[in-house]
Amino acid sequence: MRIRFYKELFGFKYTWKTKSKKKVKYKSGLLDYEGCEAAGDSAILVPEEYAEEYSSFFRKYQNIIFCRVFRIVEEVEL
Repeated sequence: MRIRFYKELFGFKYTWKTKSKKKVKYKSGLLDYEGCEAAGDSAILVPEEYAEEYSSFFRKYQNIIFCRVFRIVEEVEL
């Protein structure tokens, strides 16, 4: 269950062999959406348009992960 969680969040590569060569494909994860980024080991910054998709994703895995949501109202330059 945890491996599926990480694959859906971060994406993953998979390979297979054909007669002529080895093929590689990449399955994108939620962090590949434009504007989404990992802000640390346990923090993700998500634009407002993807907030509901991330919320439903974390609800799906609520038995293995604890999640808190913070809404950033203002960004201040230092």
